[in-house]
Amino acid sequence: MGVGGGLQMFLLFAATAILLVLTLSTPIIRRLTFMQITTNATTLRLGVLGYCNSQRCSSKHIGYDLSAVVRAATNNNNLKDHYSTLTKSLVMVPISCIITGVAFLISLCSQKMGYCVSGIVSLFAFISTLAALICESVLFAALRDDLRRNTSARVSNFGIAHWLLVAATGAVFLCPLLGMIECCTARSRSQKSKDGQVYDSVQPGYGYNMPLAAYPPPPQQGGHHV
Repeated sequence: MGVGGGLQMFLLFAATAILLVLTLSTPIIRRLTFMQITTNATTLRLGVLGYCNSQRCSSKHIGYDLSAVVRAATNNNNLKDHYSTLTKSLVMVPISCIITGVAFLISLCSQKMGYCVSGIVSLFAFISTLAALICESVLFAALRDDLRRNTSARVSNFGIAHWLLVAATGAVFLCPLLGMIECCTARSRSQKSKDGQVYDSVQPGYGYNMPLAAYPPPPQQGGHHV
């Protein structure tokens, strides 16, 4: 394995670990949030599988009634219902975690052409991770702007979970290129190894393997001449 293959494996492992942690964000890991909304009555933390307020956490599932929860926390009845529908798009976070994990396992076992397969799967991992980042950013940015216009609630720009997702997307972005580079270099190393084996198998009597006995002995110096 070359440097490119090792770096690709490390980046895929790191991205998989980050995406797994993000899947377990609020309400499982309560402090790991994509957005935090603070009012006089409560603090609302939003994650992939649900939310937590100052008293309790929601059940854990994809898609939750975000609009109703925010209305209750901010007393803003003008909040639109489409935010609840958009939370279903957060399913892209665990999906991208699975695809990136598969790419990591392939890179872990790759040799020669296996790096090309790893590069292709890494491309799908990048597309899914980028889709997760876009869906999450659109959802929480729209909610943030809506609340800042219509309520007095203090809304964070983005939580630490958002920036971890940005980091995972950046890590996976490099992996398809690294996979293709390692595929090409692995084939080159294999060809050089075969050429070396052919050279070493040359029969005695040819080239550098000619035995010394094949040369005539040098003439002796001195003695009587007739």
